[in-house]
Amino acid sequence: MAARIGNPYLRRLRDDAPFRTRLTLYGVLTVNLAYAAWNAVLGVYWHSPWFGTLAAYYILLSAMRLPLARYVRAHGFGRDPAAEYRRYRLCGVMLAVLGLPLVGVIVLALHYEMRLEYPGTMIYAAAAYTFCITVLAIVNEVKYRRSDSPALWALGHVSLATALVSMLSLEVAMIERFGEGDQEGFRLTMIAVSGGALCLCVTVLGIHMAALATRRLLTIAQQPGAIPDATGHDDVAGGVGVCER
Repeated sequence: MAARIGNPYLRRLRDDAPFRTRLTLYGVLTVNLAYAAWNAVLGVYWHSPWFGTLAAYYILLSAMRLPLARYVRAHGFGRDPAAEYRRYRLCGVMLAVLGLPLVGVIVLALHYEMRLEYPGTMIYAAAAYTFCITVLAIVNEVKYRRSDSPALWALGHVSLATALVSMLSLEVAMIERFGEGDQEGFRLTMIAVSGGALCLCVTVLGIHMAALATRRLLTIAQQPGAIPDATGHDDVAGGVGVCER
């Protein structure tokens, strides 16, 4: 269609895969920042540490995308494995560290009275947002695994972490909205189990990313001609890679 009408922008959107990836990246970043601002407004309005912390968490996750976005805009994907692994490792460290503040806010949600649900019909908007970013995160995670770019891997992992946090916030809001008043034990159990699993997943993912990047950087430093591929094996002459993603 783009070729028939001769529109260069549509033709580029169809034919230029890196351009489509960058466009998707900036679009998702914009939506996530808007959602973070929405949670921040709710946190201030309801005086809720829960929404305030969620807003801060979304902002920090979005901030992790910014240096990746700037890097790929300037250098593209997969051209400098060492530089991309350094950014991959930084994202891993940040994810591991960001898993810790969530523990505190989950403890607050369990033991102190605070506003945990979205007002009015906004819960349905939150559900739509969560569904969309979760599907997109899964699709991108699968797609980026085929790439040889650690920067793309990092973007996929950050998107997955964002989706997990959104799923937790939606679960808590739905329990608060639709749960029965005599099911306090169920509410506390679900928040504790889901929140603990989320913190564990994000922290382990971050540690894995940092450790993997460090091993790959050592390999590259020792054998400058080695470029690890997306399957987790290092293409090294006379040797076999030992790292797996």
